Amino acid sequence: MLSESLLAHPWLFICTIMLCYQVTRAIYRITYHPLAQFPGPKLAALTRWSVLISRPSPYKGVADGFCIRYEIYYELMQGGRFAQQIEILHQQYGPVIRINPFELHINDPEYYNQIYSFDCSLEKRDFHIQNVQHTGPYPRHRPLRRALDPYLSRTTVQRLEPLITHNIEALCRHFAAARSHKQPITLSHLYRCMTGDIITSYTLGKSYDLLAVGNEVNSESFLRAFQFTFRLL
Repeated sequence: MLSESLLAHPWLFICTIMLCYQVTRAIYRITYHPLAQFPGPKLAALTRWSVLISRPSPYKGVADGFCIRYEIYYELMQGGRFAQQIEILHQQYGPVIRINPFELHINDPEYYNQIYSFDCSLEKRDFHIQNVQHTGPYPRHRPLRRALDPYLSRTTVQRLEPLITHNIEALCRHFAAARSHKQPITLSHLYRCMTGDIITSYTLGKSYDLLAVGNEVNSESFLRAFQFTFRLL
């Protein structure tokens, strides 16, 4: 009788299927998911909010549409305080916590060399493999990375120290000027400009001087073009 009632009302049938899917997924994420063993708030293990800005779920491009979201409460309702909430969670649960269904947050420097290591065999999920600069399987990634080793070796980077220091000093001058004039600045833009100046100096032999005073218009245009080109790669 129940099946006949559901078939007689298509919208009721669809809503029932969606409810069963959400309940099943919630049980899986809390109990059987590979990250279920890590501590953290259960609501964070159930939900994420990034799809509100059109970001797909890491799992096979399927959008995560659960209606209650943990992070959005702190980002929107609490004025962007999710970073502070993460610190509170570390104090409560320990150095490794689960902050959403697919991510861990680590607050322990001892793990740095384990994760960011040349010998680390951890593989990126398909979600992170979006261009030719990233490869998935570790055996394939290693020979491709070896071709770049001469340009990114410790010795090479140490030779770039004066260049990096020069650009950091230029960045600090922007900070000092903004402080003296009591004006807000966009940190993400300045950091991109500094990175762009370092990269263009090293790869092209000439800096685009994105951090130069009065070059704001050109820096905006360059960064937009650079970001668009990077996505194409």
